[in-house]
Amino acid sequence: MPLADTLNRKPGDILKSDDWNVIIKEIDRKINRDGAENLKGPLTIDEALNANSNVTISGNLSVTGGKLSVSGNLSVTNVLEIGDPPFAGNTAGNREWMQKGIKINWDSDSLFIGLKNEGTNRKDAVIAWGDDPKDDLRFVNVLSGGDVQGKELMRIKPSGNVGIGTNPVASLDIASASRTGTHPTAVKGLYITGDFNADNDGVEFRHSNGTQGIGFGFNTIYAAGSNANQDLGLKPKGTGEVKVAGNLSVTGLVSFGSQVRQMLNLWSTNYGIGVQSSTQYFRSDANFAWYKGGSHNDAELNAGGGTSLMTLDRNGNLSVSGIVKIGSLQLGGFTSEDKDEWPNVFWCRDLNQNWDEGLIKHSSSRGVFRKAGFGIHLHQNREFGLWSTGWNPLLAVEGDTGNTYIRGNLDLQGSAFLGYESDISDFGTPLKSGFYQNGGGREIPGDVPDTSHNWTHLITARHSNTSNNHQLQIASTFINNDRLFFRKVQAGLETNNPGWNEVATRGRNTFVGNQIIQGTLVTQQTNTIKIGVSSNTYGNDGIRGEPNLWLDAAGTVIIKQGFQSRGMDVAERFKVLGYGEIGSVMVMDEQDKAIKLCERAYDPCVVGIISGEPAFILGLETEHQPIALCGRVPCNVDADIAPIKVGDLLTTSPTKGYAQKALEIEKATGTIIGKALESLSQGKGQITVLVILQ
Repeated sequence: MPLADTLNRKPGDILKSDDWNVIIKEIDRKINRDGAENLKGPLTIDEALNANSNVTISGNLSVTGGKLSVSGNLSVTNVLEIGDPPFAGNTAGNREWMQKGIKINWDSDSLFIGLKNEGTNRKDAVIAWGDDPKDDLRFVNVLSGGDVQGKELMRIKPSGNVGIGTNPVASLDIASASRTGTHPTAVKGLYITGDFNADNDGVEFRHSNGTQGIGFGFNTIYAAGSNANQDLGLKPKGTGEVKVAGNLSVTGLVSFGSQVRQMLNLWSTNYGIGVQSSTQYFRSDANFAWYKGGSHNDAELNAGGGTSLMTLDRNGNLSVSGIVKIGSLQLGGFTSEDKDEWPNVFWCRDLNQNWDEGLIKHSSSRGVFRKAGFGIHLHQNREFGLWSTGWNPLLAVEGDTGNTYIRGNLDLQGSAFLGYESDISDFGTPLKSGFYQNGGGREIPGDVPDTSHNWTHLITARHSNTSNNHQLQIASTFINNDRLFFRKVQAGLETNNPGWNEVATRGRNTFVGNQIIQGTLVTQQTNTIKIGVSSNTYGNDGIRGEPNLWLDAAGTVIIKQGFQSRGMDVAERFKVLGYGEIGSVMVMDEQDKAIKLCERAYDPCVVGIISGEPAFILGLETEHQPIALCGRVPCNVDADIAPIKVGDLLTTSPTKGYAQKALEIEKATGTIIGKALESLSQGKGQITVLVILQ
C-alpha cells in the first residue's frame, strides 16, 4: 500500500515535523478505509488494525501488541507472525527455514505451523514448537459446557513421546480411561492402559477386512475379529523358539500342527515327545518313571516321597508295583478265590500258527480236584517243558496225549519213584507207590503163581496214610502171555501175603455190576459181541438161545425183539448247500450233488424235511444234516398260500424252505413230502407232518 509522495522528497532528504504529520495523515487515510490495498515488504502492527476488504502482504506480517481484524481475505506471502519474536536466527524456538507459515510467539516460547523447503518440488508440512525440554504440544478439546481447561486428547513431548488421553511415559502412550494406581514413569516403546476385559474390549490389531486379528485384554492375548472361530498363533523367526519362562496353564486343546517332529523338548532334545511316520514316541536319555504323589527330587528314579507306580530303566527293564492289565489279561492282583478268570495272567498267541498258551488262574469248575487255582495252559499241538543250563530237558508234557517225560526221579511225598523199576527181594514188604520187579529175575516171597518166566513186574499203589500198609498190587510175568494178577493188602503183609487174583485176558470173564467202556470195543476174526439175556423167543430162526442184541463178525446187527427210541423218524444224512433249520423242506441240486432249501411249488426234486431228533440215522457224515425218510417230524408250512387241515397232502412251495397244501393233485404227483397231522389256518408256522414221499 504505497503512500503518495505529496512532498516530492528524495531518499536522504530531511523530514520536518510538518512533513511527518502529512505522512501520518496519509497512512491513516490509507489504512482506515474501505477497499483493497497491497502492501510490499514487512508490515508490523503495534496497535489495532482494521481492514474491511482484502489485504495482501507480499512480505511478512507481524502483529506484536495490537489487533489485526480483516473482514475479507488476508494473504501473507511469507510469515504471519503474532507476538514479539523472542529470538532471531537459528536460536531457541526460531529457525531461519521458517519462511512460509504462521508463527505465534509468547514470551520465550513459539509455535510455527508452515512449510519447510526440502528441495525442488518438495515442501514438507511442519509443526514446530518450544524452546526447552518441558514444552509440550497438546491437543485439547473445549466442548461447550465442558471443563474450563478443556479435555486433553493427545500430547506430544519434546522427547518424541506421544500420549493419547494422558501425559506420555512411552514413545506412544494411550490411556482409554483415567489411570489409577501405580504406573511406570518411563517405558520404551508402547504403553497402553484401559478398563479391558480378559478376552474382549482390549487393544486389538485386526486385518483390514475386520474378520481376524489379535487382541490384548486383562492378562489375556485373544483372537479378535468378526469370524466365530479363529486360530491364535505364536510363530518365531527362523530357528527361534517360543519360550515360556513361568508356568503354562492350558484350559483348552494344544495342537502342534501336521508336521511330524519332536514337538516337546523336556530339558533338552534328549528328553521329549514327538510324532514320526504313524508313530508317537517318548524319548528319554535314561529312564522313564510314573510316580503318585510326592514332590520333585533330582535323584535318579526317586519318587520324592511319593509312590513309584512303574519304572522303565535305561536297559529296558520294566518294574510295576501294582496290577498289569492287557486287554482281558492281568498280572497279579487277584482277590476272588473261585472266580473263573481264564485266561488272564500271561498269554501268548500266534494266530497264524493256530496256537495259544500261557499262565492261567482258573475256577474250581476247571480244577482237577474241583478247587480254584493257578496253572499252565498249552495248545494240544504243543508241549510244555522245563530245561536246565545248556537246554538239558528236565520235564516235558505233550499237549494232546499228556505223555510226560521226566529226566530224573520223581519223588511224591518221598513215596513214589517213576521212570524205572526197583529191584526188591520181597513183594510183601511195605512198598511205596511205584514200579518194581523181583530182583535179579528170581522167585521171591509174595511172587505171583505164574512160574513161566523168572522176571515179574509189579505195580503198587500205596495209601496216602503212611501209618498203614494198605496197597493195591498188580503184577505179571515178563513172558508174552495173557496172565495178569492183582491183590489188595492191609497191615501185616510182611508175614501174611494174601493170595493173588488172576484176571484172564483169554477165555471167559464174568463181570458183576455196571461196566463202562470209554472207547472202542473191537473183536477180531470170528468173535461176536452179544448184549442182553439169552432167549428162545423165536423158533426156527437159527438164533435160538442167543441174546436179544448181537453183532456177528460179518458186521450184521441182529435185534430179536424190536428197536425202541424216543425219536419219531428214520433219517439219512445229506450234504447241504448253505444252511437249513429243523423243519426246512429240502430239494436236490443236481449240479452240486447236495440238497438246498426249496423255492418253488411242486418241485419234483424234493428230498424231504430236516429232522431234529431222528430215532435212527443212516450215514456217518456228522457234518451233513439228517433228512427224514419216514415217521413224524416238525415241518415249516406257509398257510397264507392255502389253509392247512389235518390230512392234507403237502408239497414244496415258493416260500423258501416251506411246504404248502397240494392244491393240484395231478401236478403234485412225485412232489408230495407228507401228510399234515396238525392244522394251520393262516400265516407261516411249524406243524407235525407224517413223512410220505410220493
